[in-house]
Amino acid sequence: MSDTPMKFIKLFLGLSLFWCGNLHALALSDLRTEIRTEINDDPTDTARRAYSDAVLLRYLNEAQKEIVNFTWLCERATSYVLSPGTTYYPLPTNLIAVHQIYFYVGGVTTELEEKSQKGLYDDSPSWETQSGQPSDYWISSSSNPASQVSAPLFISYIPIPTSQSTGTVTIWFYNMPTDLSADADVPFDNRRNLYLYHMALAYHVISRIKQMQGQTEAQDYNSRYERVMGILKENLGKMPNYSPSFSIPSIKR
Repeated sequence: MSDTPMKFIKLFLGLSLFWCGNLHALALSDLRTEIRTEINDDPTDTARRAYSDAVLLRYLNEAQKEIVNFTWLCERATSYVLSPGTTYYPLPTNLIAVHQIYFYVGGVTTELEEKSQKGLYDDSPSWETQSGQPSDYWISSSSNPASQVSAPLFISYIPIPTSQSTGTVTIWFYNMPTDLSADADVPFDNRRNLYLYHMALAYHVISRIKQMQGQTEAQDYNSRYERVMGILKENLGKMPNYSPSFSIPSIKR
């Protein structure tokens, strides 16, 4: 048998093991066990461990942040009623980026359009005093951050609604999941559709530790991490059953 078919067989078997072996959630305690097994750090005898639970927890949370930052795989929604005359609203502290915003009033839902700061002031320098039903929004940084105090982003809905034109906004946004903490915590806010990718966190940490130890196996685990990341990024946003309609323009003679 030639080398090429054998490579495809090995790749197929490797991916099959990956998919079949990770159809359940891996909690924090499971991930620590996976890591300790691969780095020969006794998972049962605390006296013989080179890496404490606290160190592995920090490495795992850093891995989770890196994966989320590269993929924006976590999304949430929040809704609230706009207050008449209010110009700025704080955005969620776990927000990475706003995806879409909808405004609902009088039984009608419309999508709001994002504006840039320059475009907003160029088109309407007095926008903060203009009132009406919102059609746009602008996201700004905190204008008065305090030292070492969390400063969230702010959002404005334009025109500023009055009591006659207020309604409910729904914000869809990419979010940073909560850090792992308890043994039963599951990565990525326990999203079931992401169970298949939990081992990426373990691969990331194992590669990091083996690299610090100067072991050549670090590259092997980094390759596993990159392979899972490639599959994850390829699958995100897929809509297998989506068939957009289209029309063929007529030819005028």
